[in-house]
Amino acid sequence: NPYPGTDEPACISGAASNWAHCVFPRASGLPEDPLAAAITRGTVAGVTMVDLTGLLCPPGPSTCPALLGDTLLYKDISHLTNTAVVRLTPALEADLVRQHVIAARS
Repeated sequence: NPYPGTDEPACISGAASNWAHCVFPRASGLPEDPLAAAITRGTVAGVTMVDLTGLLCPPGPSTCPALLGDTLLYKDISHLTNTAVVRLTPALEADLVRQHVIAARS
C-alpha cells in the first residue's frame, strides 16, 4: 500500500477543518517496488499480485489522500486501518476472482 510517511490520524485530528492538508505526494508515497515489478513481469513463479493502489492513491493527481470518502485509511505512518481494509475487501475479492485465484461467491 502507499506509504504516507507521516502520522495520518494525527494530521486528520489537527486539520479537522481542512483534511486536504493531510494528503501526501504520490511520488514519495509509491516508491519503486522491485518485487512487485518482478511479479507483474511474471518472473516470480506461482505468485499473483493484487494491486489496489489505484483505490488508495488514484492515478492522475500528484497526491494521495488520507481518507477514502469519510474513511480514515491509515492508522499510523504506513498501516491501513481495519475499516479501510473492510471497505476495500469487495475490490480485493473482485480482483482475486478476475485472476482466478478464488471462485466467485454465489
